[in-house]
Formats: sequence, structure tokens, C-alpha cells
Amino acid sequence: MTVDTGIAERLIGVLRTAAGTPGLEYGRRPEPMRGGFWAELFAFSLANPPAGWPAELVARLMPDPGSARKETIVQRAVAAAGFPTPIVRVAGSPDDGLGLAFMIMDRAPGGPALSGLDGLSPAAVPRLLRQIPDLLATSMARLHALDPGLVRDELEQLREVPVTVAGLLAAVVRFASTFGRTDLAEKLLDGDVRR
Repeated sequence: MTVDTGIAERLIGVLRTAAGTPGLEYGRRPEPMRGGFWAELFAFSLANPPAGWPAELVARLMPDPGSARKETIVQRAVAAAGFPTPIVRVAGSPDDGLGLAFMIMDRAPGGPALSGLDGLSPAAVPRLLRQIPDLLATSMARLHALDPGLVRDELEQLREVPVTVAGLLAAVVRFASTFGRTDLAEKLLDGDVRR
């Protein structure tokens, strides 16, 4: 499946401007990827990538600019700290050419941890289910060992999205109140969310 020409042409235009390379061309035009939670993902390649860039890239188009900015700050810092995650090559707001907030980043090799479940024998499922907690715990422990100071200053400048536990709780209280769930808002304000 191929993305409509408008998105593909706008994307290559953004990349040409960001890289300062007017002759930049696709090796493979953007194709939708599956598995994104809230963002649209497109895989593509460049025929002649800028120096230091890989040919294989992913465009992540995100509907909420504030959350996108927060995610971009964290993604860049985590990659710079040496965590094995894709490097962000270009990022921007809805006003920067694609109509949505976006990140263009390296395409990571491999696939989802749970891919290929269709071909598993029933006997292999318990082994896989025992490996998943270890895989998640190992990667999360490594991620959480990173110094939060790497992103703290930039995140504190964001005003449109919560970046602290207190800010997140305040946002949840606002949402609960907005949707008429004052009972939940009161429990959160009282600090008792277990009821």
C-alpha cells in the first residue's frame, strides 16, 4: 500500500529543507506501518541520504502537538544517552509542513516482540509468555537507570502537557470533572485511587 501523493510530496519537501539537500529523493516511497498506538507511522527509504543518515527511516505523525513535543524531547535524550532506540533526525510542529506534529527517525531493525504468534505451536506459547516479563523488565530497568536530568529542563518548559506526577494527576482530575465523574476527581484529590 502506498501513501497518497500529497503526504509523500510534503514529507520529501520537509526532509529536503531540514537536510539542506534539494535533490533528496525516495528510494522507496512512504508506506503505512501497523502497530502505532496513537501516531500514524510510515516507513520509507531515501535513495541518497544526507551524510550520517541511514537510508531506512520512519515518519511518525502525531495528533497532539504538546504530547509530540514531550515525546520528541525524551526520544532525543534517550538516544543521545546511548539507549538502543532510533535517533530522531527531524522533528516539527503542525506548522512545519506536514499538518501534524512529526518525528523522522531511523528505522530500527527487527519486529515487534510478539510478532509471529500465528506460527507458534501450542507448546511454545508458555515459553514465550515466560520470556516476555524478563524482556520488558530488562529494557525498562535499563531505561529507568538513565538520568532524568537529561530531559528535566526541557520538559519543565512545556506548559501544554503534564510532565510530572502532580501535573498528570491534576490533568486526570480535570478530565474526570469535565466528564461528570466528580467521584473519581474527589478520590484522586484525597489521594485514594484504590476505591
